[in-house]
Amino acid sequence: MKRRLSQVRIEAAVGMVVAVLASSGATGCVVPATKYDEAVSAIRVEQSAHRRTANRLYAIEKRLHAAMQAIDARERGMRDAKHAVSQKDLALSDAQLRAETARKERESTAALVTQLRGELERVGNHLRVFASDKTRLAEELKRAQQRIEALRRSEGKMASRLGAFKALAIAFASDLDAGRAELNIDRSGSELRLGMHQIFDKDGSISTGGRKRLRNLAGAASARDLKLELAVTRATKASAERLQDVRAELTDHGLSKTAVKLVSPVQSETHKPAHAPANAKAAKSVVGGSAAAKAATVLVIRVH
Repeated sequence: MKRRLSQVRIEAAVGMVVAVLASSGATGCVVPATKYDEAVSAIRVEQSAHRRTANRLYAIEKRLHAAMQAIDARERGMRDAKHAVSQKDLALSDAQLRAETARKERESTAALVTQLRGELERVGNHLRVFASDKTRLAEELKRAQQRIEALRRSEGKMASRLGAFKALAIAFASDLDAGRAELNIDRSGSELRLGMHQIFDKDGSISTGGRKRLRNLAGAASARDLKLELAVTRATKASAERLQDVRAELTDHGLSKTAVKLVSPVQSETHKPAHAPANAKAAKSVVGGSAAAKAATVLVIRVH
C-alpha cells in the first residue's frame, strides 16, 4: 500500500509539472523544448528511481514481516519449550515426590510388618497356652457335665423312687399303721410285702379287702406310670395260681400286662427285699410292722 501511495504521489507531481509547463506556454512564457524534455526525463528518471526504491522497500518490508513472523514463531517455540521443560520439571519433581513417598511408605510398612510379626508371635504363644488351657478346661467341663448329668439321673431316679414309695405309703396307710403290710425302700426301688391272707379268702378267692388293696395298688401305679414285679416267698402251685389272679385283678383295674411282671420266688428273710444289693441293710428304710413277714406266704410287690 505504501508503494502505491508513492507512485500516486510521483505521478501527481509529474502531472503538476506538465500542467505548469503547459500553462506557462499558454500564458506566453516560452520554455525551450530541450529544457522541457530534460525536465520530463528527469522527472521520469526520478519516478523510476522512486519506483525501484518503493519496490526495494516493499521487499524489505516483506522480509521484515517474514522475519518478525519467524521471530514470533521462535518465541512461541521457546515459550512452548520452556513450558514443556517446566512441565517436565514438574513431572520430575512429582515423580521424585512419589518415589520419596513410596520409600517412606515402604520403610513404614516394613517396620509395621516387623512389629506385627512380633505381636503375632506373642499372640501365637498366648494361643498355644490358651489352647492347652482350653483343652484342659474342656475336659474338666465335660467331666463336670457328666457328673451333673449323673446327679440329675440319680436325682430323677431318687425322686421317682420316693414318689413311688409315697404313693404306696398313702395307698396302704392303714395296713402299714396296723402292721399288716411292710414297705421297704432302697437304691433299687420300693418293695411292698403283704401276707397272702390279706388278699385271698380261705377258699382261694380274692377277698373284698384284697380287691380294695389291689385297686389302691393299681391306682397308685397308674398315676405314676409304675412297673410292678410280683413274687411270693413260697413257690407252690397254689401260690403261682394266686399270683396269676393278682395280676388279672390289677389289669382289670387299668394296668397293662406289660406293667405287671411275674418273677421267681424271693427269699422270706425278714426285711430282705427282692434283688437287694449287698449293702441293702445300710441303704434300706422300712415302714410297717412285721406281721406280713410272719405270714406263711408273703406277696412281694417290687415297684420301679
